[in-house]
Amino acid sequence: MYGIKRIVNGLSFSLLVAAGVACGTQAYAAPISQPYNDDFTGYNNGDAPANATVHANAYDGVENTFNIQGDAMRWDIQVDSQPPASNPIGSAAWQVTNMDAGSLSSFTVSTTLNLVSQSASAGNKEALPGLVLFGENLTGIEGSASHGAGNNFYWATYQVYGLGNQVGNIGRMQISGGGQSTLSGTFAFDSNNDYTLTVHGTYNELGHLTLEYTVSDGVTTSSVLSFTDTTPLTGEYFGLRGRMSGGADTQGVVVDYHNFTVVPEPASLGLVALGSLMMLSRRLRTRGGELAHANG
Repeated sequence: MYGIKRIVNGLSFSLLVAAGVACGTQAYAAPISQPYNDDFTGYNNGDAPANATVHANAYDGVENTFNIQGDAMRWDIQVDSQPPASNPIGSAAWQVTNMDAGSLSSFTVSTTLNLVSQSASAGNKEALPGLVLFGENLTGIEGSASHGAGNNFYWATYQVYGLGNQVGNIGRMQISGGGQSTLSGTFAFDSNNDYTLTVHGTYNELGHLTLEYTVSDGVTTSSVLSFTDTTPLTGEYFGLRGRMSGGADTQGVVVDYHNFTVVPEPASLGLVALGSLMMLSRRLRTRGGELAHANG
């Protein structure tokens, strides 16, 4: 199955495993530079996905894993009544080398996830599964402290509150270190459904980046947030990220990510199309001149 994945994804698969026992990190050195998709099938339980750096920090009173379970990438976090030393995070990041304004006109990054279970004794914790884009380094993505100074990333999240039978319903896009964008739009998060989180980005002629974040249950699609960054981030790390935050109460959340997809639209495609039209026009003109000369 791994051989098939390499062929399907067009990847040169070189694998380096680093022992990251204390922070639960597994490193895979295999940057990708083309459209990418992983549906998390063909792995063994406990594996990390191909070409990803996977992280899950653990503290006293916190059980936190982020790895393959069945046919999904599962974030399983259980927190006891003692607040952890820091907000625990689970993440999987891929280094994508062709996602910048100079090579793209637009792109789409997406994942489909579902809430497997949640439990809580009170409602002052929140779980934030979602997508990471243009992370400037792994330290920023894997950390829970304030970002900035080279640790920035875009973060499209879905808030799942631990309120027993209640669920979260707010989507947001965050620029870590650069302030949080205004919240807009709601979408009920039901544990019985799969939800697709999608971020579509478009660069204009000035290099400004507009990001639109949508959530869909397969029937209804809600446009949660859209904003334009005039000085867009240029980091190469994209992936999945979940963070638990809040006060001292028992909380448990399990989220399954069923895929991770990056689809860039190279700016060169437009130039190729234009060049093809120009070549066709020239051929038609040349052919017309030859016919005119022959008839003359």
